[in-house]
Amino acid sequence: MLDSKSEIIISSDLLNDEGHYFHVCKNGHKSVIISQAMKFEDLFDNGANAIIDGYYREGVISFAASLERFYEYFIKVVMASKVDDLKIIESSWSYVQSLSERQLGAFIFTYAAFFNSKPEILSRSLFNLRNKVAHNGYIPKRNEAVNYGQRVIDFIVPIILRLNAEYKNQVLEMIDFKLISGNKYFKEQKKIHGDDVGYLISRSKTILSLANDDLKTLNLNDELDKILKRREKLGF
Repeated sequence: MLDSKSEIIISSDLLNDEGHYFHVCKNGHKSVIISQAMKFEDLFDNGANAIIDGYYREGVISFAASLERFYEYFIKVVMASKVDDLKIIESSWSYVQSLSERQLGAFIFTYAAFFNSKPEILSRSLFNLRNKVAHNGYIPKRNEAVNYGQRVIDFIVPIILRLNAEYKNQVLEMIDFKLISGNKYFKEQKKIHGDDVGYLISRSKTILSLANDDLKTLNLNDELDKILKRREKLGF
């Protein structure tokens, strides 16, 4: 992951659940890096990197996890247009955070309520593939993993575009909410490492980046080629 402003690289093996990183550059400068990427973005990129490395099962699992976290993201964004305090939404989500079927149900009815239409969820065959991989130890072929990832893209992208158009303030609010959490981490690291710790916000362009100008024509095979070329350029 490359930050276009600071030229700091966060390799995929360093990604963590919080999106907060303590970094020491080659000159010894200490910084806290806060990623603006949403979790579904990082998970999808993780799946893409897994496919490049030949781990197709892990690719499908990461794509499936990305989709589930997108359900969560969507619900929180649109609900933020009705609920003033995001902490209420976060605490409410805790009731279903470990229950995939309930999360899907929550997404379907939230989508219907806010968009006044029925969402076109992934096909039964794709759900079955995900379950075979996750629960039965099935090892998919490369084309199955790539197809699954592409179908996730095709599902997520139109909704991202609509959220950007109709819920722009809430989209920005979700980013701010994440940065607030990052500020807490920054203060903790300053206590540990001293006041000379810098603060950087990573605006890395993920495949499903909310700011990606190419979302409408997103093709996973093309994105895999881009990642591979980027790796070679950076020596990964």
